[in-house]
Amino acid sequence: MNKARRNLSILIAALLVTAVIGGGALRRVDRWTQDWLFQRPGTPSGDIVIIGIDEAAFDLFGPYNTWDRNIMAAALEALAADPDNLPSAVAVDVLYTGDTLPQADDRLARAARALGCVVSASMVEFGEHVTWEEGRATALEAGVALGCERPYEALRDCTTQGHINSMVDSDGVLRHALLYVDVDGERLPSMAFQAARLHLERRGQALVAPSVNAANHLYVPYTGLPGAYYDGVSIAALIAGQVPPGYWAGKIVLIGAYAPSLQDAYFTSIDRGRQMYGVEYQANVIQSLLEGRDKAELPDWPQLVVLFALCVAALALYLRLRVAHGGALCAGLALLDLGLALLLYRLGWVTHPLWVPVAALALYIVALVEHYVRASRERQALALEKERLDTELSLATRIQANSLPRASRSGESSACAPP
Repeated sequence: MNKARRNLSILIAALLVTAVIGGGALRRVDRWTQDWLFQRPGTPSGDIVIIGIDEAAFDLFGPYNTWDRNIMAAALEALAADPDNLPSAVAVDVLYTGDTLPQADDRLARAARALGCVVSASMVEFGEHVTWEEGRATALEAGVALGCERPYEALRDCTTQGHINSMVDSDGVLRHALLYVDVDGERLPSMAFQAARLHLERRGQALVAPSVNAANHLYVPYTGLPGAYYDGVSIAALIAGQVPPGYWAGKIVLIGAYAPSLQDAYFTSIDRGRQMYGVEYQANVIQSLLEGRDKAELPDWPQLVVLFALCVAALALYLRLRVAHGGALCAGLALLDLGLALLLYRLGWVTHPLWVPVAALALYIVALVEHYVRASRERQALALEKERLDTELSLATRIQANSLPRASRSGESSACAPP
């Protein structure tokens, strides 16, 4: 293979590998690699506490579907009972829409107003939006916010609203938080963002909004595993006065489902084997916001450019080096990429850690095949040359044998006769 053809083959192979990877062939396994590499448990914040709507509460108050709003009102009243030990924010991860019993609705709104730091839940409805012009559909948009379920009016007037939508990835794992949604002509932040903002404002600080992608998604650097934020404090114990006020003083209190029957749990990137309750997910997002651990996902195109350049260089070297040396180079590229991905993550960038190792391995296999083909051709050429030489030698031997003089048969007879 001449030099021009070899260079063209290298460019084509590098382009094909880059195109296959950039097209999403590694999407799921790459996400799993990100989870394994980036998500590490840490120390849960002492400024976040969870009050669980759990089995102990069901034993005391009955099944959850029989509860009225007096129970949550009693919980908020318990949090406000000691003016010297008030929480900095209370996020109620329960949707209260529409009017029910007037007395219960009014009591819940009064309890929230007395606290003055309650974040109530809203739920955004997403769907497809069709644009019509002159009676014809001209455009279709998916994932559009079509509407929003909000708290009933009395509760909405005395609380801060935050949406509780959770957006899982295609593999069913929760890796992102939807920081805000533009719906009904206004921007609705998430419950976690609102709780973190209220908490910092009580301390005279401002919350810096983190980076989000085009879909307003925030990559979540988890801190706590399932159960890490929960001390076993039930809403039943709170209402019964069994929890000292110092437990929540100056802290963010999250009240939400903590029972399997309520079906508010998700597989997350920090532990894909166990589900995490929604309030624990909210706690993780809040801690990342409070600590300013902003992780922006690096766009694909610069990574693809770098990947293509590395593919060209790696394949060119593989073809020049011995097989063992090429294998060492492949392993070195993989380890270097993983180390660089970790470094960039600590600097605030989320990258694709599996792209370079897989590309390096694929091209190393291509180089192995090329080395094998080249060696086979060389062996075949040597065998043909040996066969040619053997044939020529055999022919020369026969020619030399035929050219030697031979004695006549009669001469041989007279020589042998007696005198």
